[in-house]
Amino acid sequence: MFTCGWCNKHYRNWVSQCESCGGPMPPPPGMDIGPEPPAAPRKLPSGFAMRMRVTGNITTIIGLIFSGVACLMTLAMIGAKNWAALIGGSMLLGGLLMVKAGLGSANRILDAFKNGRPVRGKVASVREDPNTTVNGRHPWDIVYTFESGGHQYEGKMQTYETATANRYQGWPPVWVLVVDGDPERNTLYPPVK
Repeated sequence: MFTCGWCNKHYRNWVSQCESCGGPMPPPPGMDIGPEPPAAPRKLPSGFAMRMRVTGNITTIIGLIFSGVACLMTLAMIGAKNWAALIGGSMLLGGLLMVKAGLGSANRILDAFKNGRPVRGKVASVREDPNTTVNGRHPWDIVYTFESGGHQYEGKMQTYETATANRYQGWPPVWVLVVDGDPERNTLYPPVK
């Protein structure tokens, strides 16, 4: 099973480009690294930025839910002229800070996708995280290394799909997009779902 990291469409057989969004697919296991990413600035497939910022961003989603509940609680307490409105206000602030953190993280990764310089990297490890469970599944951490400006750096992507994790077993070479001047701002190309 192959999953497009841009739009989440699943394929039984590998295709080089997603038929749904047009985004390039990662090469299948055993193949070379694949073609170098296009020159920056890159145009991202439709809907990818929204998924990164909101619909596929757990921090943003939790922050929005938390903010909504806190807002209703604050309004109810203000209407009742109850001092507990301060607690609701604090919860609202916490929720908004989570939304800000989620959007900030997504925007840093999107900046790497749009403007990052491609460098060759290598998968350093693929391991299941038994300490985290979402819907009865453990995520897989894909740790990769790359060099930028004469220094070695490490990045990490996460997937809940075993088939995707298996594709990176054996430590294959990968393309990493790195923002010049800020190598901590990096991502795998094409994206991992």
